[in-house]
Amino acid sequence: MDRNTLLLSIKQEYAEAIMDGRKTYELRRMRPGVQTGDRVLLYVTAPTSSLCGYFRVGEVITGSPTLIWNRVQSEAGVTRRRAYDYLRNARTPCAIEVQSVERLKEVIHLDDIMSAWSDFRPPQSYRYVPKEVMYKLGAQLAVNEVKYVDAVCIQRNPTPIPVIYT
Repeated sequence: MDRNTLLLSIKQEYAEAIMDGRKTYELRRMRPGVQTGDRVLLYVTAPTSSLCGYFRVGEVITGSPTLIWNRVQSEAGVTRRRAYDYLRNARTPCAIEVQSVERLKEVIHLDDIMSAWSDFRPPQSYRYVPKEVMYKLGAQLAVNEVKYVDAVCIQRNPTPIPVIYT
């Protein structure tokens, strides 16, 4: 499985803060195996239940909740109390820097995700996305006039362009 595309489950308020540039670090209780440049798809949890956008990973900071908070407090999009409550007793807390954010012009609903990824179940935290799923998702969306999907960009255009992976 290719691990350069990660799907994060995220609440609507935090997804919007990322999309609007108000949140440039995403806090996680368990560090996913991502590196600088990896792709991250944002899956907004119920009741929205859809992909809303994506970003590229910048730096990944791991350490104690105090170390993480001291490094990202003004960019985490949450209060100190909320960050500490969330990271308390976490096994491998981290902060993932959000870079090159793109909001999808049209969200990708759960049914569409499941048609491309038959065993998909919304994760509690995160899940790696196999390349073949990204390909299927891209091919499915091309029927609906998607220009291209390289897990970095999804745009509308009447002329589909093949999926490209880097």
